Amino acid sequence: MGKAFILIFFTFSMLFSHAKDKEKLNIAVASSMSPVITETRSFFENLYPQCQISLSIAGSSRLYNNIIQGADYHIFMGADNIWPQKLKDNLSLKSPIIAYANGQAFLWIKNSEKIDTKRQIVIANYQTTPYGQVAYHWLIKENLWDNFEKNKMIITASSAAKVPFITIQGGFTQAILPRAFLDQLPKATKTQPIADMQHYMISLQSTSCQKKWEDFIINHKKFSYILNKFHYTQPFKRETKID
Repeated sequence: MGKAFILIFFTFSMLFSHAKDKEKLNIAVASSMSPVITETRSFFENLYPQCQISLSIAGSSRLYNNIIQGADYHIFMGADNIWPQKLKDNLSLKSPIIAYANGQAFLWIKNSEKIDTKRQIVIANYQTTPYGQVAYHWLIKENLWDNFEKNKMIITASSAAKVPFITIQGGFTQAILPRAFLDQLPKATKTQPIADMQHYMISLQSTSCQKKWEDFIINHKKFSYILNKFHYTQPFKRETKID
């Protein structure tokens, strides 16, 4: 009994010791990249067991505000270059802004070949999210926005990742969302790419695990595989950095 207790105590002590030895890496991730980064975390932690990743997934503007207000993140991974640039400027960061993924915003229509301004359309918040802003500008360019707004047919989700959930829950038949989330919606009569999206990240603090993560995202073939799995591609190396 005594030996068993000592063995159990020793085992838990070792586990606790190893957990304490791990370096924590806090990453703020735009919701449009949530499936990619969630899968990437699992592989990365197996590759570098000394690194323990904590993900905060939300809309870009919300993450930006959290960081400006003092949230302790090491890396911000956004859905455009606007929010990383604001962080670089407002926090006087020396680290480069790095393009890490190319994606697309897609129009999804369930039961028609043509968009209908008398039916609700679900988009991400067009005031605070990159995919919402792209949807807004595309609808204006197509001379559709005013009719949607006049008919009160615009349903806004707080983040790009919530667009498919709200669409399904509300029984809506039109949406604009990241290509990565189309598979979450029922089969559509029409899908159409409306804009290319380039995703950028910036490091907020320099640590050993932060450097490993940045190198992994830029150079590792496994990350390219995960991107492709969720319908993203990796930018050319010569286009990855903005000074």
